Order: sequence, then structure tokens, then C-alpha cells
Amino acid sequence: MVNVDLALARIVSLQSFLEPFKSYAPEVMAAIRGLEAMKELLKETTEDRVNKVVDNLRYFEQQVEPYREMAPDIASEILKKIAEIRECLS
Repeated sequence: MVNVDLALARIVSLQSFLEPFKSYAPEVMAAIRGLEAMKELLKETTEDRVNKVVDNLRYFEQQVEPYREMAPDIASEILKKIAEIRECLS
């Protein structure tokens, strides 16, 4: 069952987690903007919009993977938070 309110709260949590790192790489700022777009998509909950958010989360996971070696703790936390958001939307 889709829990949009919890998904939105977890998106905000991930944005807050990423915020301190935005000056380290342009990808972080892009991720924060992407999360903001996901929040907008979820304001009107339709199956299509939820599927778009899930697709975006998969893309984010792919973007984080290369950082697992450089910053394993941070990457693992981001991936965990992404998985939690996806759980809310399945």
C-alpha cells in the first residue's frame, strides 16, 4: 500500500541529509533538486506519478553507486534512505 505522507517525510529527510554535502559535488545539488521534483509529483498521487518517482529513485541509486568506494558510509546511508522511500511507494 502506498504511503505518500511517509514517503514525503523520508524525501525531506534525505534532502536534509544531503544538504551539508551540496558544495562538494554538483551531483548533490542536482539530487536535492530532483528530490524537490519528486515531492511535487507526489502532491497529486496517481499511479503514473508514483511510478515516475520510483524510476527517479532507481536512477539516484545508480548515481550513488560509484561513491560507495570513496565515501562508503555516506553512500550506504543515502542508499538506505532511497530504499525506505521506495518501500513507502510499493
